[in-house]
Amino acid sequence: MGLCKCPKRVVSNLFCFSHRVTVCESCLVLNHRKCVIQSYLQWLKDSDYDSSCSLCGTDLESDDCIRLICYDLFHKKCLEERQSALPSTTAASGHQCPKCDACIFPSSNLVSPVADALRIWLSQVNFGRNEMNLPMFSEEKEFKSASRDDLIRSNGTSSNNLSSSVMNSKVNIEQTQYHRTNVPEKVFRPESPHSVLNIESRPLLRSGIDGRNSDRDDNKYKRKTPQEIFSRWSRQFYAPSARPPWRKKWFLGLIAFLLFILIIYVMYHFGRSESDELDNFHYEE
Repeated sequence: MGLCKCPKRVVSNLFCFSHRVTVCESCLVLNHRKCVIQSYLQWLKDSDYDSSCSLCGTDLESDDCIRLICYDLFHKKCLEERQSALPSTTAASGHQCPKCDACIFPSSNLVSPVADALRIWLSQVNFGRNEMNLPMFSEEKEFKSASRDDLIRSNGTSSNNLSSSVMNSKVNIEQTQYHRTNVPEKVFRPESPHSVLNIESRPLLRSGIDGRNSDRDDNKYKRKTPQEIFSRWSRQFYAPSARPPWRKKWFLGLIAFLLFILIIYVMYHFGRSESDELDNFHYEE
């Protein structure tokens, strides 16, 4: 499992072997039409892949491609010629993937951008229209002459799901591209083929209000001297703040009392030392 780098940030287990990135099905339909896509576990087992059409042997980039629900990729013309060669009485289950023998026709309850794109293509070829109970194309007509009414009758709401998902992805990508052209380049760092939003990393704001938080993040774990500890502790009392003023008075009184005790102790110590010296002097005499 991984996170797709598109603006939707969808968790997906699909992996693009060509670009070596995790992709969701929306990005797969929009940005990876001719890329080899399989599960991430398959990539971990064997990262080698063949970028050619298994039906004709030519590179997938040389012609338009169609992806089946098993994510295997073929040239549209090659797959149509292969399936059209089957008898017209062949059931839908008889149309199978040339690689894995999975059924070419997606089930009616399968909702995904890949399945919706496949249904649209199947409605434009005769062997697909035959299974959908749609009128067959004459030999003079091309694939793109399929009417929109036939597509709606055959697919129900599937085309709406595809259009909405594709439009949402396009809107997100267009918005990202718009921001990319209007914001300084240092804010966004795009990575092909996705529109990736990378926010510039900045250190957190340090609030040094009233001198109460003078330590920075880089040295907050540094061992502090007793002087720094006392200075920080004392500021909590005498620094101007919203605390009651009596705390400051108590603190100043405590300091004065400690100084008084210190002076008394010093005077007592020196006075005792002088008296001892006088006693010794009189004793010697």
